[in-house]
Amino acid sequence: MVPLSRGKFGAWDVTCVDTMADSYIGHSHGTVAYAANEAERKKEKYRHLEEDNFIFYPAAFESMGPWGESAKQLVAEIGRRITEKTGEKRATQYLRQRISIENQRGSAISVLGTYEGCRPLNEVFCVLSAKH
Repeated sequence: MVPLSRGKFGAWDVTCVDTMADSYIGHSHGTVAYAANEAERKKEKYRHLEEDNFIFYPAAFESMGPWGESAKQLVAEIGRRITEKTGEKRATQYLRQRISIENQRGSAISVLGTYEGCRPLNEVFCVLSAKH
């Protein structure tokens, strides 16, 4: 393992929170990334790690897209390091895009999984199989 910064190793706990959950919906409509930032409050829970030579990042992403502040910092740091090693100046941008795509994919799977007998893109198959 290679230290992340100041001789300390990096550790992170990644969470994807449901923006539409009852516990967040009342606040999410008025504050961008409310649910993600609330989920990142776990930093207190893991404070002992920072005393043991770790830098802890509680990274939270919302199902509707917003990122928590710590998640933004973590991805920026990882992207910076990729750029340093590879010389690819767009590494952070690519990393952000990839994470966003995976978040969208996971959200779609979660939503589709709530409907019984739902086939992904079912309406497309209905249109394609319709006879004129």
